[in-house]
Amino acid sequence: MVSNMRALVGVITALLLSEVAGHVAASNDQILGHSSRIASIPLSDVSHVITAVRPNVPPPFAASDSLNLEAAWATWVGQHDDRLRERLDRGDEDSVVNLWMYGTSFTRMRPARPRDVAAGEADTLERILAGRLDDLLAALASPRPSERIAYVRTFLEQHGIDPTTRRGQDATRHLLTSARSRAREEFARTDAILSSARRRGESAAGLEAASTIFQDRGLSADTSLLVDVAVDRALHALGAGGLLAAGSVRRVAIIGPGLDFINKADGHDFYPQQTIQPFAIVDSLLRHGLTAPRDVQVTTLDVSARVNQHLTDARDRARSGETYLLHLPLPRMEGWTTEVRTFWREFGDRIGADAAPVSVPDTDDAEIRAIRVRPDVVSIIDPVRADIVTSRLAVSDDDRFDLVIASNVFVYYAPFEQALAAANVAAMLRPGGILLSNNDIPVIAPMKSSVGYLTVKYSDRQNDQIFSYQRQ
Repeated sequence: MVSNMRALVGVITALLLSEVAGHVAASNDQILGHSSRIASIPLSDVSHVITAVRPNVPPPFAASDSLNLEAAWATWVGQHDDRLRERLDRGDEDSVVNLWMYGTSFTRMRPARPRDVAAGEADTLERILAGRLDDLLAALASPRPSERIAYVRTFLEQHGIDPTTRRGQDATRHLLTSARSRAREEFARTDAILSSARRRGESAAGLEAASTIFQDRGLSADTSLLVDVAVDRALHALGAGGLLAAGSVRRVAIIGPGLDFINKADGHDFYPQQTIQPFAIVDSLLRHGLTAPRDVQVTTLDVSARVNQHLTDARDRARSGETYLLHLPLPRMEGWTTEVRTFWREFGDRIGADAAPVSVPDTDDAEIRAIRVRPDVVSIIDPVRADIVTSRLAVSDDDRFDLVIASNVFVYYAPFEQALAAANVAAMLRPGGILLSNNDIPVIAPMKSSVGYLTVKYSDRQNDQIFSYQRQ
């Protein structure tokens, strides 16, 4: 079982290499409003979760078995919602910092990563950061900012900062340098947790520490192609093992589909921001014969306003006949496995056609492919704003999902929140339906404990694991 801990540490390491965000069309407060499509988790399920995860329950539920559950739940939900808003804002802040440190669209300076600064060079990391910040401030003052710079400007304005003024530029410098210091402290704590988890080996405490390592971090909307390689391999295994029959997947839910804004692993921002996973899942399902063309429906559930707005805009354009252009960069400095390269080369041939990509700038060392996704594929996406921890999509028995994907999601939550989310997922799944996650999470009936486990290696230093759960 030591290999399980290595795999879990591997996926956490991969997650540490990416933090992404996207365009804000509405404030994060707006995403938590009421929707008739969303139902709150019933108190009966909350009670079952409390029993299942004791003693890992928050203070409102720890007093005694005779507590007033309804009052305790109302107290906890209020605290959770407040914290959710704060974590979303911190995730946005992290994305702005990542753009400053690693982006290539607004500057000719190299990314501010130790690997990009050769030993003995005159340019130090701090000097590069200072120069990049000057360039970012100049871009923010531009009368015609790019999409990502416009997002940064909106973020700053929501914090009372006008980056086009001298005072606003000083405030921007202070915000970004303070946020970078905070992020470095968070990574130091993360490293300490991982080191402790390795020492504990396969103990329950060690596994829990690794699987909940981002529970106090900002909520990132980041995404990359790599996790979709692991999901593709898991779907192939589920089909081969008979857990998913040929042509049986009609309704799919994706929790936290993500938005490719920028990340600290690669820093790519030379193409328009994009979502990847909804299209990758459809492509994989078709490739492995698990769904039929024109028979699959995809619902995305996300707490991020920018993710939901991006998907809504893409769907609306598709319904007017517009395609969706995906760019797939693959950094050359990584020793990718055959599985990664094969997936990268074949991805998209079931949902679209190759297209001419934008040029890769000199400051990026990456191969690039582009795919033009057909409008009929884009138009099947149904974005829904929802917090999977406290709510679920209200579906009839006939509309339950065959498959739910939640990658790089549960690691941001504590065991209590993970179990609540699993209960909400179970309520949305049909009997026999499958949940795929790259976290091992606590589940309660009617969800079975993990019915499948797969480790997928991306490179010599990156790997992932996928757990499969089945609803009884």
